[in-house]
Amino acid sequence: MSMKKMLNWFVTVEPEAGAKVPKQAADKDPEVAAEAALARAEEGPVGREVEPRRVRDLDVDFKAGRLDENQTADLGSMFDGAMETGTLPSPDEIYTSHALPTSTDEGFHVFHVERLLDSKYLQGLGRQVKKASILVALEANQVSIEGVIQDAISRDNALDQTEELLRAELDVAEHDIKTRNTEIEEEIALFLEEKRKEMSDNRALLQQKQNDFDQWLVVKRQEEMRLYNTVSILVEEHANPITTD
Repeated sequence: MSMKKMLNWFVTVEPEAGAKVPKQAADKDPEVAAEAALARAEEGPVGREVEPRRVRDLDVDFKAGRLDENQTADLGSMFDGAMETGTLPSPDEIYTSHALPTSTDEGFHVFHVERLLDSKYLQGLGRQVKKASILVALEANQVSIEGVIQDAISRDNALDQTEELLRAELDVAEHDIKTRNTEIEEEIALFLEEKRKEMSDNRALLQQKQNDFDQWLVVKRQEEMRLYNTVSILVEEHANPITTD
């Protein structure tokens, strides 16, 4: 069960403040009995009636769980290089870094409520029955609804703040990688330009060598004709051994 889904048990519309359930009805209907337990739980340990639990009515600090600048610097150094190495922090590691109990620590925190909701004894029961059971458990442990929700808010803020740090690290990595890729592209372009020029120079050199060779062939043929003509005086015409190809 997700944290936000679980907290919906506490921040949705509830019965009017001070609403009472007749004892006779409660004795006859389990659902009504649950409503009675809910009403008793919402009155609190001192019998004070409370307003319905709406988000805007909660006595909680919505910024709790966020670290100050110095603490954020420490957190940044703790998770420094996480994006580079791929060793991203687990939720419990984040909670520990924000001085919050882990999900498996003892205490009546939001994950204890989660475990109660997952209990086999509450499976298949209606929403209000589950809610009443949780509220009774909170009352028995002298834990307020606000305390549980405050714990969840602190954890949510811790996760969000860590996301901001990791996202900032990702942004730096993205900038560095894109910058390096741009440099590589420029290096490739320069390399290609140099190699294209080298190839062009090589073709020009080859052409020059071909021209030199062609000119040498002209001289060679001329020299062969000199030899042929001189030898032709000494032998029969068809027996001249000098080639002129």
